[in-house]
Parts: sequence; C-alpha cells; structure tokens
Amino acid sequence: MAKNRGWTVTFSGTESTWLWNSLHLERFQRAIKTSIDKKDGVFTWDPASLNDPYAICCLVFAFAMILAGKCQDKFGPRVTAFMGGILVSIGLILISQTTSYAVWVLGFGLLAGTGIGFGYSAATPPALKWFPPQKTGLIAGLVVSGFGLPPCTLRRCPNIFSESGASRVPCCFSELHFSLWCAVFQCI
Repeated sequence: MAKNRGWTVTFSGTESTWLWNSLHLERFQRAIKTSIDKKDGVFTWDPASLNDPYAICCLVFAFAMILAGKCQDKFGPRVTAFMGGILVSIGLILISQTTSYAVWVLGFGLLAGTGIGFGYSAATPPALKWFPPQKTGLIAGLVVSGFGLPPCTLRRCPNIFSESGASRVPCCFSELHFSLWCAVFQCI
C-alpha cells in the first residue's frame, strides 16, 4: 500500500513542477513586447526592461527556496505548497489589474517568484520519503522532470492576452487556475 502512495506522491510532484514552470513570464512577454512595439499605450515600458520581472522572479525564487526549506521542516510540504500557491495567486491577481512596470516587478518578480520557490521546494522531499535510498535518484529525477516539460507541452497554447495585449482578465483567471492547481497537487 505504501508503494502506491509513493508513486502517487511522485507523480503529483512531477505534475506540480510542470505547473509551477508553466507560470514563467515568457507567456506574457510576446504580448507585452507587441504592445510596446505598436505603441498602443497599453504597456509603456522601456523595451530594455522587458525581462526585469522574470529576472527578479528567478533571483527571488532561488533565495525563497532556502526559506521554504525551513518552512517545510517546520510545517510540512502541504503548508509550504499552499503558501506558495497563495503567494503566486496574489502576485498574478496584482499583475492582471495593471500594466505598471513597478507592479509587475512586485507581483511577478517578488510575490510569484517567492511562491514558485515555495512550490518547487515542496515537491521532491515528500516523494523521496516513500522510497528506499537506492531509488533516490530515480524519484528525484521523475519529480523535477516536470520542470522541463512546459516549453514542449504548452508551446501550442494560445496566447492568454488578446492581440492588442489589453485583455488582462484571462491572465488573472488562467494563471490563477495554474497556481491554485499547483497547491492542490502538492496537497495530495
């Protein structure tokens, strides 16, 4: 019985790392760049700053994993994953309401970056606990393999922005759905 639970936890971890990685800013960048290039007034950012929210997200994500590891030791992976989902959700709700560069840095860079770090840190350790040391590499590899899948699996998904880049509501609901689903998968 324990082995079946182990595989469930392992594939839930794989699914959650897939979902966390699907949140990356690349999904937004094309529409933002198009808006900037068209000078339609929706996104008025300096083109050189287009990658800043993503770069800050990556930096924050790395450091957040350290804090999240401590959180996981104290409260467990479910609480840690749930906190990650909440942080990402708040960040995505913020960016869905504005085109402000500063709010995108705060919402995507800091809040979503922290949440993604919490989500990733909660995926692998629970799966490893169900298997003997001889399978540590296999199980860890399966869980983190989800990280590389979104560019392949989401490539053909339609852009979540309208052609003009002005429709932010789909951003809110589409990405909010992802972050909440991540928290659900990690609570299994």
